[in-house]
Amino acid sequence: MFGRSAVKPDRFSICLLSIFFLGMDAENVSTCLVDIQGMRCQSCVRNIQNTIGEKLGVISIIVNLEKKEGLVKYVSDIIFPTQIAESIGNMGFPCA
Repeated sequence: MFGRSAVKPDRFSICLLSIFFLGMDAENVSTCLVDIQGMRCQSCVRNIQNTIGEKLGVISIIVNLEKKEGLVKYVSDIIFPTQIAESIGNMGFPCA
């Protein structure tokens, strides 16, 4: 559906350690679907996935160019969907 995951092994380890040490459980892990405009190619997709995937609290992001959307898995105690959308918007891709 979205292609391969944007979770980097080193980020995955950091997220797991954060969840373990901060006492978070599955209730604190959420997903959101964001509409992303302005993407023209796979380079845009990679740019968004790499930049947003590095944010503290983001576990993974999978961007679909054709559907103009991104599926984000995040730790809700650390980051909010509005912050994720704002970060994508700040990259030059209007997002809601």
